[in-house]
Amino acid sequence: MSGYQFIHVEGYSRSGSNQTIVRKSKLPKRGDLPTKPKSTTYSKWSISQIADEALRVDGACDHVEKPHKPTVLHGVGVREAVADAETWAAEAKDSIGRALRKDGQCLLAGVVSLPSDRASEWDDFKTDCVEWLKSKYGERLRCVIEHTDETHPHLHFYAVPLPGERFEAIHAGKLAVAKLKAAGIVKKGDQNIAYKQAMRGFQDDFWGGVAVMHGLARKGPGKRRLGRAEWVEEQAAAKAKATILQALKQNLVERAANYAKMTKDFIQKTNAAASELAREQIDKFFNSHQADKASLASEREALAKGQAALERAEERAEAQLSHANELIGQLHDRQQAAEIIKAAHEASPAPDEPQPR
Repeated sequence: MSGYQFIHVEGYSRSGSNQTIVRKSKLPKRGDLPTKPKSTTYSKWSISQIADEALRVDGACDHVEKPHKPTVLHGVGVREAVADAETWAAEAKDSIGRALRKDGQCLLAGVVSLPSDRASEWDDFKTDCVEWLKSKYGERLRCVIEHTDETHPHLHFYAVPLPGERFEAIHAGKLAVAKLKAAGIVKKGDQNIAYKQAMRGFQDDFWGGVAVMHGLARKGPGKRRLGRAEWVEEQAAAKAKATILQALKQNLVERAANYAKMTKDFIQKTNAAASELAREQIDKFFNSHQADKASLASEREALAKGQAALERAEERAEAQLSHANELIGQLHDRQQAAEIIKAAHEASPAPDEPQPR
């Protein structure tokens, strides 16, 4: 194992721009006149040019001897990520509510690489990188692609703010500066310090989350002016640390797998017990329902019989009532006849009684 980490991020806009970097001049020696600071002007690509380079479009990747199409490791394609950035930029507003300028940054592009002598470890390394990026950016991470057509295997990633967010949401340095501005701190020196500290924190996060697990140093020997022996010693220590961390990680993975299996078994047993209890309850309910159904059928049958008996009783009662009415009618007729006969007798003269002799 050897080498140190490399991860770099930068913001890009819908239109390219020319930027000038002023480098501080060295202090003049005694007797020499002070020199003017040197400045360097370079062209910054637009988001569409970034996509062309990533997709190995002819004329956009002249630095690659034999370009190959990239492999998408996560999310959408590069063109789709650029389209998302353009959509966000069209709706975004600046700090005072104005529409975002064409040269306003809307796409965060980053690159992560591994030393060429570690190419055999690339698959594990890139997997850990993608997981770290997903954890850091969440839904904002739109695309991750892989390039293996250059000396160092590397991946590119692209992030876009969510609707309503500012670009600082995906750029640690710019977020630190925005917080200072919000607090009323406007000195460029203070803002630069905050920016650099935030970006060092970004590098530290990547080292702690990915690089250290693969034996990569946080910084290279040049920046710290380490000698060869010191650098070799540090690399050996990093290798030992990575071995220990990988063992711990593997142990955690195995423990997590065992816990997941225990949880799955418990859930299956619980589901089986619940299913058995549910079946018992269903059977009990079904049997009770069948009994209630049979009882209801018996009650309906008895009710039907009672209804039929009631109807027959009503028919008999109606017949008896009709017969009684007939008898009453006949009796009434007889009374009328008797009264007529009586009235006739009373109206006729009495017969002469015979005279005695």
